[in-house]
Amino acid sequence: MKKITGFILAGLIILLTGSSWYWSTHKKKIIHNQLEKAIAKKSQGLYRVRYDSLDLDEVRGQLILSSFTLTYDSAKLKQLEQEKTPYLLFNVSIPEIRITGIETPRALIEKEISGRRLVLTSPIIEIMYTNAGKDSARSIPDEEIYRQILGDLHLIRFDTVIISNADIVTKNIKTGKISVHFAGTSISLFNMVIDSTANADTSRLLFAKEISVACDRFTWQSRNGLYNYQVNSFKLQSSSSAMTMGSFFVRPTFSEDVFVKKFPVQKDRFDFALHNIEFRNTTFSRLLEESIIAETLLVGSASFDIYRDRNRPEDKSSKLGNYPHQEIQKIPIPFEIKTVVIRNADIEYKEKSAITHQPGRVKLINASARITNITNRKASIARNNLMKVDMQGNLLGKISMSAKWTFYLGNTNGRFSVSGRAGSGKATDLNVLVVPMGPVEFKSGEINSLSFDLSGSDDMMKGKVDLLYKDFHVALLKKDADSVHFKRKKVTSLFANMKIKNNNPEDDRKPARTASIYIQRDVTRSMFNLVWKGMFAGIKEITGAP
Repeated sequence: MKKITGFILAGLIILLTGSSWYWSTHKKKIIHNQLEKAIAKKSQGLYRVRYDSLDLDEVRGQLILSSFTLTYDSAKLKQLEQEKTPYLLFNVSIPEIRITGIETPRALIEKEISGRRLVLTSPIIEIMYTNAGKDSARSIPDEEIYRQILGDLHLIRFDTVIISNADIVTKNIKTGKISVHFAGTSISLFNMVIDSTANADTSRLLFAKEISVACDRFTWQSRNGLYNYQVNSFKLQSSSSAMTMGSFFVRPTFSEDVFVKKFPVQKDRFDFALHNIEFRNTTFSRLLEESIIAETLLVGSASFDIYRDRNRPEDKSSKLGNYPHQEIQKIPIPFEIKTVVIRNADIEYKEKSAITHQPGRVKLINASARITNITNRKASIARNNLMKVDMQGNLLGKISMSAKWTFYLGNTNGRFSVSGRAGSGKATDLNVLVVPMGPVEFKSGEINSLSFDLSGSDDMMKGKVDLLYKDFHVALLKKDADSVHFKRKKVTSLFANMKIKNNNPEDDRKPARTASIYIQRDVTRSMFNLVWKGMFAGIKEITGAP
């Protein structure tokens, strides 16, 4: 018996010694083969993996891969049938992958990968849309994603996963055109566990208890090529439920003159910039479900510039269903933001007149706005369908203005209401606006106040307009044929001033005149045109302007 036991022990020692020697001399090849085998199996032979060197230190539990690349095989791709072509393809290049605190033999034998730290340094990731096959990423049920990642493994666990200074590009594989470019991107995942238990943990995001993302800049272009979008200094921190952006730009690709020639009809040209943007109390788990839920959105400062050339033919297509609250319902991503606060915004609408061929500008300086209940989620709208906008600013930097909008979300007739007030100012301050557009000029006048209370729908607007003023006198103008300057039409101006009621009220003994308006909407024009048209009808009635 002792002899048999001795033989067994000797055999075990020889086996262990041989296994240890074989592992020590062949471990790099074993790891390489296992890695290639796993990737080939998952991709059905579509991807190839290469690296320059592998440094394995089992005492320290450290594995370093240098110059790692994962590329798709173009020849294999051509062999795939159309329905089997993946929706996305990847090319990945990583100068260094460093894993610490890992037990390599355990990973191979027990099918568990557990380590302290995984660091991917300066990866370059190219994501290509094939526009073919099936979008498998969308077809996998949520509860099955972790199984797709694990494959034959039972567990993947890391205390920390860091992707440092990544450059990520998405593009169309056929045209090579870049869709989105993420530059200087870093991602940190803490306490990351991938298994069935972690998958059921709703407190985890991307299988991690905590995640942080930072991106120096990401850019993309509109499908029609007319606008470039850019976000700077993007940060996401799950521990504080916060997401911030240093700035967000919407920049037109072409100058004003070139832009208007891109269309056969009139179109607005936008140029926006928003700074110091912060989402608070964001539900990050909903982001993975392609929805945005946040308590508050703050914008520290902003500028909104809009340009239209009235010399172009009018767009006669119907604008029914294009009110702001109706457009919100068309956004494909479900979202809900309870409060949006915009501070220190400058808004300019510039319009080139078809009469004078000169641009007139309406400017709202140092404006602020508070928007509540902005959402397209049906359940939220059923609870509260009122989206309210409260805004203030200074018209041309000289006349204070405020307005309150109420939009009825989900209303089939586009219902909304708006009320507002403008403070006192000199009528001559408005000449920078009315001279290029009129052409008319205020010679004198004091505006004491303007107030309005209007309600509208898809097809009409009604309400009340009040304007208190004194000593209104105007001059009608004409432009010299060979000049950009205007001359007064003396006789016509005389008759115009005879029709205009110079004061409201006429005197202290008479009540002020008010205007009740009801107008039909021109469905080829916007909601803002309807509001302006309603206010202008009231002002015209009060002043008696021809």
